[in-house]
Amino acid sequence: QGIDELESIVDNDDKGGGGTDTHVCYDSNCLDISIIGASAFQNYIDNGGISFPNLAACQAFCGTPLAIGDTYQGGIIFYLDGNGGGLIAAPSDQSTVAPWGCWGILIGADRTALETGDQNTADILAGCADTGTSAEICDNLTLGGYSDWYLPSKDELNYMFLNRVAIGGFASNSYRSSTEYNANTAWTQVFPAGNVYPSSKSNAPYTRAIRKIII
Repeated sequence: QGIDELESIVDNDDKGGGGTDTHVCYDSNCLDISIIGASAFQNYIDNGGISFPNLAACQAFCGTPLAIGDTYQGGIIFYLDGNGGGLIAAPSDQSTVAPWGCWGILIGADRTALETGDQNTADILAGCADTGTSAEICDNLTLGGYSDWYLPSKDELNYMFLNRVAIGGFASNSYRSSTEYNANTAWTQVFPAGNVYPSSKSNAPYTRAIRKIII
């Protein structure tokens, strides 16, 4: 492929949202063209790398399956769905003093399941005018070249707790989820004890951002 064609792929690759998601297998690593750029991609091809249309195909060939605890795409993997996707935690806390925000207002950010914290975060940002909230801090985060971080849902936070040793860097304190309980409280989990409880939205437990694996 010529460099112009590769640059076109970069321009049109939406990183897992239905685009090409082209990867190159080089030195037992799968590298995303959207991250490394067209010139680097061509250099890897010129030096024996092999191009694949998606991450899963590249990993199958390279023999480098992802694992819990791997440093990947800006953070540390703490959940894998078995289909190439999963969740990544930031390697350190984003705040120790941020409230959930909008005490007394029911936002409707009530999703608990895995891979739903991003929608909760979007709902909080759309429905809560308070600034400096845990959701806002996560949404504004750029780390490792990625800017799609969000506040984890209740279940996502629990998976972080279950894999807290692999992730590392957690304090002995409460951590905030994006899942609302009612107008005055949101779900929180204590590290390392593990108990989960609804705490006041005005409280300020710790904040750790996550993002989805791009495949």
